[in-house]
Amino acid sequence: MQSETIHLTHWHTRWAVLLAAWAMLSLSACAAVPIQAISDARQAIDAATQAGGDLKAPQQMQEARAAMAQAEAALKEVRYKRAGERAQEARAKAIEAQRISQ
Repeated sequence: MQSETIHLTHWHTRWAVLLAAWAMLSLSACAAVPIQAISDARQAIDAATQAGGDLKAPQQMQEARAAMAQAEAALKEVRYKRAGERAQEARAKAIEAQRISQ
């Protein structure tokens, strides 16, 4: 009976350790929703458009909009890290388009 109790205790300990490890991995894999990055990219694209980016920097505007579309798709797929990266890329391209347009 004692060996059975020890065996169960070890099983519970192993289960608790596995559960704790799984929880830590799950939490560390979660990324925050990149709300600010998405907002910043949208505002930069709007500003570049108003500055004439579509006419004066069409390549950069196309790249900015493509990156923004990828960011939005990644957001819908709950791939927040990718969404944030693509939003930052979209913002950078839009800022470049705005700079060229001025």
